[in-house]
Amino acid sequence: MDAPCHPSLHRPPDTAAPLLAVESVSLEYRNARQEVLRATHEISFEIAPADRFVLLGPSGCGKSTLLKAIAGFLSPVSGSIRLDGREVSGPGPERMVVFQEFDQLLGWKTVRQNVIFPLLAGRKLKRRAAEARADECLAKVGLSVFANTYPHTLSGGMKARVAIARALAMQPRILLMDEPFAALDALTRRKMQEELLRLWDEARFTLLFVTHSIEEALIVGNRILLLSPRPATVRAEVNSERFDLSSPGSADFQQAVQNIYRQLFDEPSGAPAPDDVPDAPPSARRRGWARVLGFMRTA
Repeated sequence: MDAPCHPSLHRPPDTAAPLLAVESVSLEYRNARQEVLRATHEISFEIAPADRFVLLGPSGCGKSTLLKAIAGFLSPVSGSIRLDGREVSGPGPERMVVFQEFDQLLGWKTVRQNVIFPLLAGRKLKRRAAEARADECLAKVGLSVFANTYPHTLSGGMKARVAIARALAMQPRILLMDEPFAALDALTRRKMQEELLRLWDEARFTLLFVTHSIEEALIVGNRILLLSPRPATVRAEVNSERFDLSSPGSADFQQAVQNIYRQLFDEPSGAPAPDDVPDAPPSARRRGWARVLGFMRTA
């Protein structure tokens, strides 16, 4: 029988060792004028299996660039990124990405076919097993009745659920989410946070989540890494295990929001001045997804 839609089934027995280790990573890229810009400076952290780890920082601080490096789309100019002790050298199906833009879905394929496609392209499963896993994952995100519809007929929240189902169907070692709910309205965003936490509670997958919303970071994450303005450096790590979807109205939650805000935006003495440029543009994210598909086609 095929393994169910649970990335946690692939977790090694030794959960004491970090799943992902980022050590002194500095990242750079060129802007439209071919100027070299430093996105992150000597960032280090570790993620354990089943962590919900959040990268939180001001918009444009370089957190999405860091996630792209972990996904294998960018190479550090210094430092190392290791998954299960092996250095990351390019994209791979053990690191599935859910981007903010949902044009990552293939418009000419149905919802079900979108979930099946990477399983077949990456030779992860035979067709019958891929179909069974796709059906299970779509059921888990509440989209079984929409399996035979096309992406253009879906709302933004439903497209997000398809992207999550497709990523989880691959049973990745770590799920990377780059501000996946930022474009959604407040009510849909709240619903997607509920869905994500419900899925995590059931499957206990490992999550790396990027956001610039303090409230979302506290709700989604059990650990939060606070990053400075660009070039991003580590300011602090916050344990947010005690918070959940029912927490936002509490005094403890509001105090945590204020504390994080101060740590993010009170400039320390001698801090490097941020470059006034945005994160890598959406086109770079689309190219990154194309590289994942290319990897799977040639796997």
